[in-house]
Order: sequence, then structure tokens, then C-alpha cells
Amino acid sequence: MFGIFDKKKEITIKINKILMQNLNSKILIVEDESIEAMSFEKSLKSSGYQVVGVASTGEDALKKVADLRPDLVLMDIVLKGDMDGIKAAALIKDDFDIPVIYLTSHPEKSTLKRAKLTSPYGYLIKPVNKTELNNIIELALYKHDMESKLKISEDKYRSIVENVLDAYFRGDKEGRIIMASPSAALMYGFDSPQEMIGLTAVSMYKSAEDRQKMLAQLKKYGKVENMEVESVKVDGSSFWISMNVQYIYDDEGGIQGTEAFVRDITETKKIEKELKKRETYYRTIFEHTGTATVIIEGDKTISLANAQFEKISGYSREELEGKKRWTDFVMEDDLEDMKKYHSLRRVDPTAAPTSYDFRFIDKMGNIKNIHLDVDIIPGTKKSVASLLDITELKKSQEVAVQNEKKFRGVLDNMMEGCQIISPNWRYLYVNDAVAKQGHAQKEELLGHTMMEIYSGIENTELFDVLRSCMKERSSHHIDNEFVYPDGSVGWYELSIHPVPEGIFILSIDITERVKMQEELQFKNMLLEAQLESTIDGILVVDENGKPILYNQRFNEMWNISTTILESKDDKKLIKFITDQLKYPLYVAKTIEHLNANKDQKSSDEIEFKDGKVFESYSSPICANDNYHGRIWYFRDITELKKSQEALIKSEKKYRELVDNSIVGVLITKINGDIQFANEAMVHMVKSKSIEKFKAENIIKYYKNPADRDELVQLLKKDGNVNQYETELVSTDNEIINVIISAHLSNNNISSIIIDRIKNAI
Repeated sequence: MFGIFDKKKEITIKINKILMQNLNSKILIVEDESIEAMSFEKSLKSSGYQVVGVASTGEDALKKVADLRPDLVLMDIVLKGDMDGIKAAALIKDDFDIPVIYLTSHPEKSTLKRAKLTSPYGYLIKPVNKTELNNIIELALYKHDMESKLKISEDKYRSIVENVLDAYFRGDKEGRIIMASPSAALMYGFDSPQEMIGLTAVSMYKSAEDRQKMLAQLKKYGKVENMEVESVKVDGSSFWISMNVQYIYDDEGGIQGTEAFVRDITETKKIEKELKKRETYYRTIFEHTGTATVIIEGDKTISLANAQFEKISGYSREELEGKKRWTDFVMEDDLEDMKKYHSLRRVDPTAAPTSYDFRFIDKMGNIKNIHLDVDIIPGTKKSVASLLDITELKKSQEVAVQNEKKFRGVLDNMMEGCQIISPNWRYLYVNDAVAKQGHAQKEELLGHTMMEIYSGIENTELFDVLRSCMKERSSHHIDNEFVYPDGSVGWYELSIHPVPEGIFILSIDITERVKMQEELQFKNMLLEAQLESTIDGILVVDENGKPILYNQRFNEMWNISTTILESKDDKKLIKFITDQLKYPLYVAKTIEHLNANKDQKSSDEIEFKDGKVFESYSSPICANDNYHGRIWYFRDITELKKSQEALIKSEKKYRELVDNSIVGVLITKINGDIQFANEAMVHMVKSKSIEKFKAENIIKYYKNPADRDELVQLLKKDGNVNQYETELVSTDNEIINVIISAHLSNNNISSIIIDRIKNAI
């Protein structure tokens, strides 16, 4: 009950505060009647407003608005001159975004209609009551202030969405994308956010079950936070994402859709996997190191202790972890300073000492002199403390040396480059990986400055980042192209962190990855060029049969509107195609069969209602035994089919002429083997049949075989022989006087042979 009154009181205070801020607001009066103008001026000043000027014409009003920049304009609609108050108000709104309140003595409907078009902040009928005037001015100033803030907020929101590094999506109630940020297109491999509009959200999940889990959680809690799933890029590759999803509501509270922020955590997942492996390694070190070690929380509680600390304290882990504070083990005289160090260390890790001695009280009340090393775990409020009983100093020193060797060995043998740079830019530590990455020997680096090794590095963007980390004590993560003195280039992923000695740089060689990305980009460009340069129409569909890629030739051949293709609706596409065909059911059944038998190829001829003929071929797209879709090729063979039909008709026509000719027609090889003969030729030599005649050699039918040799030589010389006279012998030894006209082409002799006697008759 009291909470409701308190809330109302809070709102009232806020409104009054805003109204008080509006006092002393600057107001310009535009009134061509001087007495009324003076009346308004007096009334406004008595209410605490500043009247910065009075104008009697529209032109004068515009000039004074530009010079004086008032917070509000009282505008008489009827003014002297060519410009009335409505026209002047419209210009003031467009050019200066200053609220205008109209004054008029003539509230005609036509005037009101014109005035409304300028979106005024109020409309007063003369004579004007002072209270009414004050109220409408305050409301106008308040409304304009709220609208300005809303516009700034909208611009800021739009800017955030356009420039956000994480992917941003909005989806409708059916789960289709209606908005995507540029970073979303980049993350999923699209050329622009517009390409993603209309895609189903489920198509971006590697597993549809993950989508259902997200929707179930969203329905139950109204939002989803930091949900990790595998997503799919446009090229079919998968990657890990973390997403925050929530409903979008309308003014009545109804669900209109969803919005989501998506972060690519692929590298993080890889790092997490590596960290888990290392965590096991370091936990093993933590447990088995010879030094008593504890992890201390911000509230001084011991959250983790190893076996050596159990030994030095006399308590078991069950008695220590989560139950004891480090202050329980410190002598009174040392406690105050150590508490200060504890607090100071969590404000600035470099401000508190990291190593000192104190007196330690164990479970039995024994006092031990302990040497303590303590530091903050980066990124947390926790600290790790190592305790040495310095009564066994020599033994403890040996353990410390061994531990140092272990850790240095770990760093030296890491695949990632590790280096520590001092504030004066000298190499304090480098491991083998750094030396290899730097094309140098460790000895060439240690003790030398970066500028001595890499001349001009201080003028690079990389060095600007290093300088910022060193000065601001802030961490950075960048990808850097490094140009070596010999001109070669390498790409490195760098994690740069401030440490007490200066800065620590962890470097991973990503040169091959960058080259692969560049090669992939080139291949994509090459593929696009191939698609557009081929004479075939090409269409690529995904595993669900939805169109995902096509070339301009395909669009032209099928005369398909880009609206259908960009809709990704396979049913609309198939209907549009089959509606043009002579046998639509056959093609539809073929597509249905291929969808059911994804591993099969197809080859066919497609006939159109208008007489066109396409040759089609399709093949599945498979990788690692997984089906990713199908590629279709279409070639227009309409003219080819027409040519083939014409050729067949021509061949049939000429064959009939040859077969019915009264003269002999003969085709032989140069060696005399018979390739073709018509009935007249077979009848001339009195052979039993064409088949028997074709199995023979024409030379046997020459009375004088030398005539055949002479004919061949003439053909080889000139290519053609006309009216060559010779004698042939029939199968019954009858002499036949003939005239031969022949042509030599591709080692074939085509001849017309005329029986002189019969032709003469």
C-alpha cells in the first residue's frame, strides 16, 4: 500500500523537477498586433519565462529564430505579409526542430486542417487565459524534451545494432528472420544482412533439437541467457555460439517475435577445452607441489587448500575449506598490516607487497615462522598464497627451485609464444615458440629492446596497442600482421596483459588460417565467376530442396522472377517451372524421386509447351558421407534438336534419291574396300546382293586394275576426277564400258559410275 504512494510521489517529484527546468525557457512571440504581443510578453515574464523577442511577420520570425534560438515559439496564424503563421511554423519545424504553439482568433476548419499538417504542440483561441497559456507551454516543452530524448535513444539504439560486434537478430512469431545486424551477416558468411531476411531460425542450428530446447526455455522463463549451441554458416560449416534470446512484446503485452544477441565462441570453446586440460595439469601441480598452497576468497575465506597446507596447519581439508579464514592463523602483531595488504591487493594488485614473512599459529598452538608469496589470480578477487616454513629453509628453497623449473619448462615447451616485456621495452623472458615466431634465437632477443630487434616497430599499430597496455594497465586481444625485416609476413593472434614486470604477450601463429581464409575467399570469387561465365543455367538447392544459389543464365532460361528465387520457397519454384512444361507431372515425379533418393544423379530432356527443349543434369552434393543438397545444370538444346531433325529429314531425302538412281553410286576406301553402294551399282556388276557386294574390294571388278591405280593418283593430286573412262567386269565376265566421276575426302572415294551402253540407250 505504502509502496504505491511512494511510487506516485516519486513520479510527481520527477514531473515537477522537469517543469521547474522549463522555467526561464526562452520564448519568441510572433504577433502582428502590438497590444496583444505586449500582453503575451507581460504574462509570460510574470510566469518566469524569458521573452527573447517579438516578430510581426513570418519572415521576421524565421530570422529571429535563427539568431535567438528560442526554446518555443508562440505563433499567430494570421500575419501581415506574404507568409502566414502556418507556413512560418512549418519552416521552423523543418529547419530548427523548435516546438510551435498556434494563436488564432479565427478557428475555421480549413485553418485547423492546415495547421495540423505542421504537427503543432498546441492550439490556443484568443483571448488566451494566463493559466491555460502556462499549462500548454509547459506541456509543449515537456513533450518536445521527451521526443528529443526518444530520438536520441532511437538513434543510439540503431547505432548500437549497426555497430555491435556480436550478431543481433530479430525474428517474427513464425521464426523467420526480419532483421539482422551487419555483424550477423559477417558471422554467418553472408554478403549483407538483407540476404538473411526471410531465413528460418531453425536452419541456422546444426541440431533442430537445440532449437526446440531454446524455445522450451524461452517459453518457460521468458528469456534465454548464455545458451551454447552449434550453429551453421551459409557455407554449411558449423561453429559454436552463445546466445541471449527474449520475446518482443506489443503495447498490449502480446508476443510479436523474438530478438537475440549471438556471440561466436568457437575459439572460446577450443580454449575452454585446452584450459580444462591445463586445469587438470595445474591442479595436479597444486596438489603435489611441496609448498603449502591455498586459494583465498575476497572475504578472507580459504576455499582450497592442498595437502602441504594440511600438514603445516594441522587441520584437515574438511576443517579448512569454506570454514577457516587466513586471519585465524596469523599472530596479532602481524594481522593488521596483512589485512591492509589483503584489501589493497584487490584494488590494485601491484600496490601491495607480494612477498613477506609472518608468524603462523597451527592447530596445536605452535608458532612457526612462515615466508609468504601471495598474488591475485587475474580477473578475479581471489588470491593464491604459498607458505614456506623457513625453519627448513634449505629444503624449501630446493623445492622452490624445482617448482620454478617445472613451470618454466611448461612455458618453454608451450606451442604458444610467451614473452615478458619490461617498461623500457626489453625482452625479459621468451620461450622457444617466440624465438621461432620472431625468426631469431633466444640469445638475440633477451636483454635487447624490441626497437633494436625490429627497427621501426615503434611506429606500428601493434606498438600502439602494446604502449596502451603498458600505460593503461589494460588487456588487449588482437590479430596482427607482422612484417619481418626480410619482407616476409606472418599473422598472429595476440593476447596482451599487464604484469608487474611490464606486459605479458601470448602469441599464436595463425598465418596458415589467414591464408586458408584468403584462399577460400578467392575460391568463392572463382566459383562466382564460373557460375556467371558458363552457358548452362545452374541452380543449387540445400538438403531440403530450397534454392540457395543460382546464376543469371538460369534466371534468363526459365524467366523466373527474383522474388520467387529470393523467397527460398521450393514449392513455388517447382510450380513455376512445371507450369511451363509439356509433361509437368513427369518432371515433378522426377524431382520427388530424387528427393527420396538423394545419392542418385539424373539426366533428361525437358520439353516446353512453347517448343523449347532443355537438357538437364543433376548431381548430389555430398561431403563426409553427409548430403548437403543438389546441383542442377540446364542447357538449351532447342536449336540443336531442330538441326538434328532437319539433318535426319535431309539424310532420308538424299538416301531415297541415291537408292532410286539409275546410275551407280559407290563409296570406297583408297585401298578399294567398299563402304556403300546403291542398287543400280550392284545390278550393274550383277552381284547377288548389296551385303555381298559391300564385303568385296572394287579392284576385282576392274578389267585392268592399273586403271584403278591411275584414278586414285589423279584423285590424290586434284581431289576430283570427271568423265574417267574405263572397263569393269561383271560377275558373269561381261565387259561394262563405264564413265566415272569421283571425289576424294578423308581417305574415302565417292563415285558416280555410268554404264555408257545403257545410258546411251
